Amino acid sequence: LPLESLIKSNYNLFLQEDLNEQLKKGNKEELPIFRTKAVKDVFISMLDAVCLIFEKNGKLDHPMNSTRLLDRFEIKDWKKIYPFSFYLNQLQEKLTDVREHLKILHHK
Repeated sequence: LPLESLIKSNYNLFLQEDLNEQLKKGNKEELPIFRTKAVKDVFISMLDAVCLIFEKNGKLDHPMNSTRLLDRFEIKDWKKIYPFSFYLNQLQEKLTDVREHLKILHHK
């Protein structure tokens, strides 16, 4: 079930991000980058699967490349570069909303 897998992978990504934040606060080394990348890759593949269902059966007219979109957040100091911040701030807000709703669904 793609939606169920997306909900679980989103929650796992939250756990990974939270653990990295806790390690940073304690001045400890973050988890190996490959672990975070692996969890993020699973989330992206599940997001793509759900988007494909909407594209084929719903109202999603423009297919999205989740990997490419989310890679934009890896650009150093993107918040300080006006063209990036103009578009990516809006995208980040919407993505945060989606992820928060998926997190709520995980707890139900």
